[in-house]
Amino acid sequence: MLWRKQVTKKMDRVIAPSQYIKDVAVMNGIPGDIIEVVPHFTGKNLKNEWVEPEENTILFVGRTDPLKGISEFIEALSFLNDQTWKAYIIGTGEGMSEYEKTAEEFGIKDRIYFLRGLDYSDLDRYYQKASIVVFPSMSPESFGLVGIEAMSFGRPVVAFDVGGPREWLVDGETGFLVKRGDIQGLSQRIVQLIDNDSLTKKMGLEGMKRINESYRKENHFKKLLTVYEEVIQRRS
Repeated sequence: MLWRKQVTKKMDRVIAPSQYIKDVAVMNGIPGDIIEVVPHFTGKNLKNEWVEPEENTILFVGRTDPLKGISEFIEALSFLNDQTWKAYIIGTGEGMSEYEKTAEEFGIKDRIYFLRGLDYSDLDRYYQKASIVVFPSMSPESFGLVGIEAMSFGRPVVAFDVGGPREWLVDGETGFLVKRGDIQGLSQRIVQLIDNDSLTKKMGLEGMKRINESYRKENHFKKLLTVYEEVIQRRS
């Protein structure tokens, strides 16, 4: 209450990376009329090169925090035994060995490559290898930068519908949104893309187009500077 009283009345504007975060801020007492949504951007694949992916290759990128959904992702992959596929899990943080045990318990460890400590610049070639990127976060994401990075390379994304992803992922056009925690639903959407190369490519190219139209540096800074200019004019 003290924070609301002393701090919010002094703020001219608040910048949020997504409508989801704006809604949370309003719930916590920040007036909605001073909040401006300025989405993040990606500098990946500025040349807009679409590279033929490795066949039926599925990618996860993120922290090894349990809330990022790696266990759920592995369980979803365990339902894909009738398909030919391989997966890369690129994680930062501790606990990767536990996920390897989980994959072993499901009998699919030999189909998943667990990669640790990869440099940010090295991610590009894995986005290019992947035919599908899965974003299975179980907790609401403030935005979900991995998703727009994947889309910049023309890769469709399958994500749980929590927080920010619904703002950059157009369900049925650039990938699929799945109800949070619906492991079977996640698996089914992955299978749908594995079984349909033309749909995978179509969604990927739609995603690349969406990134270039809305999630590049120029768009971000244009919106950001507009907010700054409005505040300066109001103060002066």
